[in-house]
Amino acid sequence: MSTGSLFTAISGLKNHQLRMEIIGNNLANINTAGYKKSRVIFREMFNRMLVSGQAPTETTGGINPMQIGMGVHLASIDTLHTQGSLQATGNPTDLSINGNGFFVLQNGAALETGGNGDFVLTRSGNFNVDAEGNFIYAPNGFTVQGWMADATGQVNTSSSPGNIQLPLGEKIARATDEVIYGGNLDARAGSASIISGGLEVGIQEVTLPGLNNIALGEHTVTVSQATAPAQGFVASMEGGNAVPIVVGQTLDLIPAITDQTLQVNLGTITQGGTASIQVSQGQVSLLNATTNELFTQLSTANVLSVPATSNLEDGIHTISIESDGQGNLVARLDAGPTVRAAGNVSLTRGDVDKTLQVRFDELPTAAGDIAVQVDPIRSTVSSVGQTGLTSDTAVIASVPPVSNLGSGRQVLTITDLGGGLFGASFNGGNIVHVLPNGAYTLQSGTLGGRPAGGTIQVRFGDQIRAGTVELNTIGRYRAVSMTVFDSLGEAHDLELTFTKLAENRWKWEVTDISNIEAGSRIQGSGGLQVDARTGNVNITPPLETIAYTPADGAESVEMQVDTRMFDNVTQLAADFDVAGISQNGLPPGVLDSFRVDGKGNIAGIFTNGISRIIAQLAVAQVPNPGGLERTGDTLFVSSLSSGNVVYGMAGQSGLGAIEAGTLEMSNVDLTEEFTDLIIAERGFQANARMITTTDEILIEALGIKR
Repeated sequence: MSTGSLFTAISGLKNHQLRMEIIGNNLANINTAGYKKSRVIFREMFNRMLVSGQAPTETTGGINPMQIGMGVHLASIDTLHTQGSLQATGNPTDLSINGNGFFVLQNGAALETGGNGDFVLTRSGNFNVDAEGNFIYAPNGFTVQGWMADATGQVNTSSSPGNIQLPLGEKIARATDEVIYGGNLDARAGSASIISGGLEVGIQEVTLPGLNNIALGEHTVTVSQATAPAQGFVASMEGGNAVPIVVGQTLDLIPAITDQTLQVNLGTITQGGTASIQVSQGQVSLLNATTNELFTQLSTANVLSVPATSNLEDGIHTISIESDGQGNLVARLDAGPTVRAAGNVSLTRGDVDKTLQVRFDELPTAAGDIAVQVDPIRSTVSSVGQTGLTSDTAVIASVPPVSNLGSGRQVLTITDLGGGLFGASFNGGNIVHVLPNGAYTLQSGTLGGRPAGGTIQVRFGDQIRAGTVELNTIGRYRAVSMTVFDSLGEAHDLELTFTKLAENRWKWEVTDISNIEAGSRIQGSGGLQVDARTGNVNITPPLETIAYTPADGAESVEMQVDTRMFDNVTQLAADFDVAGISQNGLPPGVLDSFRVDGKGNIAGIFTNGISRIIAQLAVAQVPNPGGLERTGDTLFVSSLSSGNVVYGMAGQSGLGAIEAGTLEMSNVDLTEEFTDLIIAERGFQANARMITTTDEILIEALGIKR
């Protein structure tokens, strides 16, 4: 009698015992974070052939083979990498992956002892931070792998992942690269008013020097002989009207706009006066004139026209006709150069917005050109050309110069010097000889503790008398300080000065920065244009980036200059209150806490308010997760079956997102395991019964012999 059924049943017992072990391990790890359950697959063992199958014949049908199976084999033990449920823990170092992928760890001890220290993978995210700031796997101290960010928070994931170490105790700062200003620039800046004493001393007007819209750069003042030799010399600028030179008085020189001309027939004009015209799309209309006769003479057909080559602006313009003192009539357009009023002439418009003020301290001796260099602060004479002047100071040019005189009460003193001479001093400054009908620029002294150097322009009437005048001024500038920081967190006081150049035009400039490298240059300047309708301030070129070199060895600082810098600044007729309202630099701070986002970015939050990316966790995937080998501690390593490990970032390339403050629980299903347990138990029982039954049959067979 065969005993094959015993061996068949034994294979069933052995393999069902293995299945019981797998189920038992699954149940044992039902609460193990990141555990992936296993399952057993059986396969049939080989079969013993009793009768081979036969093909059908002409007389009989086919015969099927007859075989007896020899039991069961273990086909596979599979690891099922299905998603486990996420359990909230509230611990920021607990992480889980919602989707595909594995955390990457490295055994540093294996590296120290000569091992290969290969990366291992896990779905268990119960991490912690050790005393040195290493981000570690809590069960065994393996270091979590990823990529460290640079000082700007940028992460390079193209290299192999490495240890993640949080900067515990390390201080970091942030250099200021953006400043924002807000508040009001006083629209009245540059004004001066007489409080008392003006009429008594014969002062007609006081003004603070200011800039107009004249272009920066070099301009030419031309000194020439007047038409009538008895009139001496006249001065003009860039084709503008020639003005007789009077020593000690300020001359307003107005350049011509050479491409804005008007054609006028003045052959019938017999008297002086002014007339207003309107230009619209090349057509000229006569609006009015000072006399009916002048209006009639100018109304003659084809008298007024705009040449085809002219770019004369649309709007209202003024034609002025006057005597030249020699019995001739001359005409000009909008303060432009004068032209002899005879026949058909072309008048060129004068650009009153670009007036240059010039004062001669002595009469010139010859004709020639004077080169004047205009910058935003002052105008200077760079060459006297061939004028025959004895010194560079013989002409003083201004646009006019910006006064650094501050706001408040000022004192102007007129002193009788005897012999019909008078002198004027400003706030106790130097005395300047003054004459009736003259205009003078006076420099402030330090009377009453006032800062020296500020200037004021004074114009006298027909008669000067001794006395004291009290003035109230609103300065053209405003200095504002703000604390900024360099890359090492050192504080610097940044002083920005706003200077009014003209109506609705300002300049800003960095005038001082504290704690900078000796001999280094500070820079930063630009223009501001005011919208006259709203008072809003807009930044205008040319712009120079704010930059400086700190004295503490920090990197050189550059701050961006754009429209946001002055978005909150206005110009209204109210007191100055412009100030720095924000800057994005920060002093040194230490790591206070951190958080991990869905992409695996570890953002550190520092005590100074900085929130910066410190590192990014690496997430791995393999072509065949079921081919990974278990190494204990809920860890896996790659095998030939799993394929090569590929490292990437969470949330990309099919990898799941990271959930902070949660742990992935075991994917073991208790109901399913209990069902499998019953099935395995029944299978074991059935195979055991086969053995006992076969044993009884053998006993019966032995009993026959007796």
